[in-house]
Amino acid sequence: MQKLDKDNWERANLVEKYADYVLPYVILSADVDVTGLYRFAKKHEISFYCAMMHTAVRAANEFRNLHYRMIDGEPYLCERLDPNFTHMAPGSEDFIVLHGEYCEDLMTFCKNTQEMMEKAEGDVDGDRISYSGTPEVVYVSCIPWIKYTQFIRTIDNAKTDNIPRLSWGKYEWDDKGRLKMPFSVQAHHALADGYHVAIYMNRVQELLDEFEDEL
Repeated sequence: MQKLDKDNWERANLVEKYADYVLPYVILSADVDVTGLYRFAKKHEISFYCAMMHTAVRAANEFRNLHYRMIDGEPYLCERLDPNFTHMAPGSEDFIVLHGEYCEDLMTFCKNTQEMMEKAEGDVDGDRISYSGTPEVVYVSCIPWIKYTQFIRTIDNAKTDNIPRLSWGKYEWDDKGRLKMPFSVQAHHALADGYHVAIYMNRVQELLDEFEDEL
């Protein structure tokens, strides 16, 4: 991680502004079109969840504001972002949290992440909540049982918890034959504004649209 010069950092005043806010987060949700991704995943027999995770984290790695972190009152810039993600084993009602490793190649990422999930399912005595301990992550979660309109994630401590959350819900076919799914971003307002979150979400949709060309 790169430590930034707080005195010359363009968002220093916003850190002070939101220091005492109870809920200092930008939280946006919108439907994304995952038709291409869904069909691509079916065609190549890969996990939709893993493929969507790769797409969301790939886009996050492109946006500087999602790389900002505040640690002990000082600003830092992450070099890259990996996913800390939830997983629920088939037949279970309890989730586990795993630390993944992002790589640019989609198929490699999906293979490695799928193997990690399967290994964790068999490790009944292992740690069910395996946070990485590094701030160079984004938290990823999915609630595929409901097509929600808004989703607010749990927060450790509003004064110190500034790791972005990426979430999505249940996908459904619309009357035009397109598969739509709610997608949410939760980011600390001292580090990112609604503009940055919206542009990020638009980029996610652009990457999702590219799967249409791969079919």
